[in-house]
Order: sequence, then C-alpha cells, then structure tokens
Amino acid sequence: MASSSTCSSPLPAPRMRASARVLLTRLHAACPEIVLVRADNAYSGVEFDA
Repeated sequence: MASSSTCSSPLPAPRMRASARVLLTRLHAACPEIVLVRADNAYSGVEFDA
C-alpha cells in the first residue's frame, strides 16, 4: 500500500540541510570513527536541539 507523506518540519528544506550539516560536522569531530550516517524523515517525535 503506497502512502504519500509530507515533511511536517517547521524548518524550510534549505534550513534543514544547513542544520544537518552543522550536526554532522559536530558528530564527525566528536566521533571520527563514524563514517556513514543514514537518515530519513520517519522521525515524528518532539523537536530537540543538537
């Protein structure tokens, strides 16, 4: 069964990408052994600060 989903984030897409870049840069600095991160838009919990 196919479903159509839309992003319900309060941030526009360019802002989400910029935030993800900051988050991943900090993650890499703290844990350089992590070489691959996969993400999707399935998380629907509360917003959080990184």
